[in-house]
Amino acid sequence: MRPSFPGRMSEFDLTLDLGRNRIILAPLANPPAFDRDRAGVTALPDGSALKVSFVSPQGPAAKAGLKTGDKIVSINGETIGADFFGCR
Repeated sequence: MRPSFPGRMSEFDLTLDLGRNRIILAPLANPPAFDRDRAGVTALPDGSALKVSFVSPQGPAAKAGLKTGDKIVSINGETIGADFFGCR
């Protein structure tokens, strides 16, 4: 059984050639889909809101006017809280 790796590494087959002291990465024929954030913002739960901790310059979030430290209290009219995250 081969180990699985998170993120971009999951797109490769990894071989350790200990006899020759090398690592071989070969792209998989059918790599798994790689989901990544394209909004350009990182926000963490902060009570009944999300607090923006990072905004990528030139990204969609920056163009929309989000700034580090902003608090997001609803998304598409849905209030952020335990129910928003599926917790009760």
